[in-house]
Amino acid sequence: MAALIREVRRRFAEHQLPVPNYRTVASRVAALDPRLTMAKRPGTKAARQKFGPVGVSNLRADAPLDLLQIDHTLVDVIVVDREHRLAIGRTWLTLAIDIATRSVVGFSVSLEAPSALSISLVLTHAVLPKAVWLADRELQNLDWPMSGLPHRIHVDNAKEFHSEALVRGCQEYGIMIDHRARAASARRAH
Repeated sequence: MAALIREVRRRFAEHQLPVPNYRTVASRVAALDPRLTMAKRPGTKAARQKFGPVGVSNLRADAPLDLLQIDHTLVDVIVVDREHRLAIGRTWLTLAIDIATRSVVGFSVSLEAPSALSISLVLTHAVLPKAVWLADRELQNLDWPMSGLPHRIHVDNAKEFHSEALVRGCQEYGIMIDHRARAASARRAH
């Protein structure tokens, strides 16, 4: 904003016009279409990713636990140590969502980057009953009835979803793994 104000002042002075107040410029900036401003600065691809329509999933399941979708995201939460309040790091959230019910069946929160371990933890959480887990957190008055072995899991093509540990574990329990189809541009690059 400071750079913009300097530029506005310079241009208005060039034309010998009275310089607008900072609040006037700030309110004009706030009124701009965010998609347009993002397209002008970081670029149209960034604007499309942030403001474009969310793709509708074509995944279908006939019954609960027929198909779970698993993925990770880096959460905008920074963990700090208790004593000195120094940042330790950002957390990763791994979710298992049941496609039929759109319910969270299991999750894992970790400071470690996604790996076969985080997938194992989320699958374990998804499979086990939640009553004991809720009671350990003094949430026994809540009901989380989602548990059991899924028939299939749907995942992207990250390396942790191709790990031998995941493949063998799923084979052992009769869980099929569906990997999302690679994008056409990614297929051409390989």
